[in-house]
Parts: sequence; structure tokens; C-alpha cells
Amino acid sequence: MRRWLLTRTYLSPLANLATIGILSEDVWLAGYSHLDRPFIIIEPLWHQNQENASCVPEGTYNLAWRTFPQHGRRLWVRDTSPRTDILFHAGNFQKDTHGCLLPNLRFGIANNQPRGYESQKALALIEATVAPEEEIELIITHYHPA
Repeated sequence: MRRWLLTRTYLSPLANLATIGILSEDVWLAGYSHLDRPFIIIEPLWHQNQENASCVPEGTYNLAWRTFPQHGRRLWVRDTSPRTDILFHAGNFQKDTHGCLLPNLRFGIANNQPRGYESQKALALIEATVAPEEEIELIITHYHPA
């Protein structure tokens, strides 16, 4: 099983606006990476794990394919009880997350708000690396400065 790492930072001046993380593949496990670059992930802030409002709690999860009425076939973060339907989908702003993970290729600031760029492209690149029946382990943690 492949392993992806989502490393969040809570140290930025934007920490009161959104949770920003870097998604990469654990190359020590696989020996190489299917993901050809790290991706920026935008999530909402921590709101006691409230549905449609909070980032996913730190921990280890499995990803699998699932079809959603609004987003179609997407990577789904499994076993997030009591929350459900946490997925990777396109979006450039924290307001677009609804508790999900938004991959982007670049990150910046617009109108004093964090924003991502090229989310549709990032999502397509990530999804292209995952086979139809493949499951991926996702480890969510936070950055520990040296």
C-alpha cells in the first residue's frame, strides 16, 4: 500500500484563516514517488471536527475511490467517523472546502485571504496516479520546526 503524507503548518500568519499543508508521497516506503511533485492542500481550520466546517483530525486514514453526487468519482478519506464524505476535490479558497481537502499547485494571497492556484490541474494529476482499485494510506500530521 502506498503512503501519502499531509504535513500541516499552523505557524503562518494565515493560521487564523485556513489550514495549509503539503501533500507528498513517502518515498522511503515505495522507493520512488508516483506523485511528481508536492501539492499544496487547503483545508478549513480546526472546529472540533464539525461536519462541513473543520479540517480532518490528525491521524492515519485510508483513501479509496467513491462516487459523490456533486463531485463525481473522487478520492475519499475513509474511516473519519463521526464525519463522512470527506474527499479530495477542486477549489482555490478555504470557503470552497466544506471540510474536504483542496489540492493546488501553487499558493498565494488574494484580498488578504489564502488562495490556491490550478486546483483542477492538481486534482487531475493526483487522481491520475491512483489505480481504480488501489487504496492509499494517508497520514496527517503537523510540521515540527527544528
